[in-house]
Amino acid sequence: MSSSDLSPADALHNTFFYFAEGLTVMASDAGKQKEAIGGAHVAWELQNDVRDFGESVLRCAGTFLTQSEQTDISLLLQSIKKLPSDALRSGDEALNHPAWEALRSEAMYLLARLARPIAENQAFFKR
Repeated sequence: MSSSDLSPADALHNTFFYFAEGLTVMASDAGKQKEAIGGAHVAWELQNDVRDFGESVLRCAGTFLTQSEQTDISLLLQSIKKLPSDALRSGDEALNHPAWEALRSEAMYLLARLARPIAENQAFFKR
């Protein structure tokens, strides 16, 4: 089955699921981020995945997300795009960059703000 075979609801929920998973990893400390993603390019992969899934969620959100929730996602995506190159280098030290601390806080806040759609997303897959 290709992604074009998915219904709009399936596509939204799959995209949101991976965004929420990435957001959960982003909210974790550097050690847990490294463990969850692995490899030498953890910082780059994490910012890239959350950004890409977040942008996709915003494109297909419709009424699933409130305007306020969409705004909060947009704000996080803007912060992700502003990560300095030192915070995206290969190796373990990148995730210890101070810019990641701010992103972790933003991700924790956003997870709390998205509690309702996250619960609805989990229920969607249990049906």
